[in-house]
Amino acid sequence: MIDSISPWILNLASITASISIITCNHILLHMFPYVFTLSFLHYTFTALFLRYFTVQKNQKSTLHSLVILGLLGTAANCFQNASLRHNTVASYSMYKLFVIPAQVVIYRVVYQKKFSFESICSLFVLLFGVYLSTEPEMSNNWTGFILGTSAAVVVVPLQTVYVAEKCREYNWSSIQCNCQTTPFVSFFSFLLAFFIESKGVQSTCVKLMADGMLPIFLLWLLCSCLCAVGVNILTIAISRRSSAVSYSVLGHVKTIGVITVSVIRGGNARPTLQILAG
Repeated sequence: MIDSISPWILNLASITASISIITCNHILLHMFPYVFTLSFLHYTFTALFLRYFTVQKNQKSTLHSLVILGLLGTAANCFQNASLRHNTVASYSMYKLFVIPAQVVIYRVVYQKKFSFESICSLFVLLFGVYLSTEPEMSNNWTGFILGTSAAVVVVPLQTVYVAEKCREYNWSSIQCNCQTTPFVSFFSFLLAFFIESKGVQSTCVKLMADGMLPIFLLWLLCSCLCAVGVNILTIAISRRSSAVSYSVLGHVKTIGVITVSVIRGGNARPTLQILAG
């Protein structure tokens, strides 16, 4: 099972999957700027993959918990895709580091968990680094700033903490959790996509076909969906076994990896010296 794999292997796989899906989605969202539809496709693919390629058993759960997990998962994924749509890859990754301090606040306020003085100090250093890196983005791109901080400070921390606590409560493995929750996330994402984006999706698909870009788009979409399966499983597996500080370290490594890929790819979205310093 995934949860019995060495933490080092899990972390390495998580870093690789995260860098890959961010790169794929950044390309996809410039061809197909529909975050709800992309979320629906990701979670539908994940649900079908787990349904046909894993062994499932009936797991303890309640409909109330699954609905909340589905709503939070939908909100987190859609906000992250919207943030990626309106930010550079490097800035998007820096905003995501806000998740760790927000998780600490939630655990302290809601679950009365205590953290060491050294841990708190390290989080202040993290916050300063994020501010240093994203200050230019705050002043020049308010839409990206609002989406990035909303996802990182509110939606994603609530979702990750709630998922981790429900996994401990129900003794779910990461795969069991995804088997239980992905159909709900897929359903809620479909509703949003249908009522908000359906007309735009149709016209964009017609344009992609007319431009001969549909095969390239479908290839990137397949790569993105495969990465989504890995990210969904690995994120839960790691959150069940790590503290806020170790999760913070992993977040830093992912950010360094994403920025490195941005530098290698080049283009207009290359990170600035200020982002690299942060």
